[in-house]
Amino acid sequence: MKQRLLLAVAVAMGLLAAFLTKQYNSSLERDYQKMRDDLRVRHRPTEAVVFHRDMPRDSVIKRDDIGVKTVPAAALRPGAVRVEDYLDLVGKRTVNSLAMGDPVFWSDIEGGEMTLRTGLAREIPSGMRASSINVSGSASVSGLVQPSDRVDVIGTFVLDSPDRPNEKEQVTLTVLQNVIVLATGRETSRSMSRISAERASSYSTVTLLVTPREAETLVACEQNRGRLTLTLRHPEDLHFEDELPTVDFKLIRDTLTLLNKLRQDNINRRTTAPVIR
Repeated sequence: MKQRLLLAVAVAMGLLAAFLTKQYNSSLERDYQKMRDDLRVRHRPTEAVVFHRDMPRDSVIKRDDIGVKTVPAAALRPGAVRVEDYLDLVGKRTVNSLAMGDPVFWSDIEGGEMTLRTGLAREIPSGMRASSINVSGSASVSGLVQPSDRVDVIGTFVLDSPDRPNEKEQVTLTVLQNVIVLATGRETSRSMSRISAERASSYSTVTLLVTPREAETLVACEQNRGRLTLTLRHPEDLHFEDELPTVDFKLIRDTLTLLNKLRQDNINRRTTAPVIR
């Protein structure tokens, strides 16, 4: 009788292990599919309006100056002139110097802010979403984050400690990387040219261009009483960090010296002039 009971328990444990393994593999497959779908959306080819020649500041745009070029969707920030609207450029002047082949944005065109009447919805690429998060001054780099900037989103959460029952611990992790800012408060890239710098830095929400799955992630983070903070990127920095850790106090204590050394090495590598022999 005892042997039969042990056999039954062993069989049950085996079935449970097989079930859990199947669930785990299914979860990995869903995560992989999600990453693949997000990458496909970000890097799909899309058409952009460009100039056929270099356009100095205050140039009058002619029909022959305008062309179309295929670029990755991730490289095309909000405020770009849509292909179907390219004729609206004819006769206008440039407010910045523009290079041949670069995508054209309304913020570079005199009177571009007049297109604000179309609203933000038409600036959102197909398959993407605009999602707003609450930020304070410090959480938005002292209010210096502006529309069309690229940022990372970092979340800080208070969770149950896995090592100490009935205790809480604070953890921080990077939630999203290389996200385009659509708007700060109610200001978009098309309206920035006609507002003062003081007003531009006064906002409590930031609207980001994300995929539907990333939008769910941001909402879940805020509903979990997480504090979201933005870190500002260089506009041409599209680098993605594959292995960013979840940070708690123990990790800070153990890696503080290494992190400082890595930062100094990175600064020195960028600022040291090459030796000419």
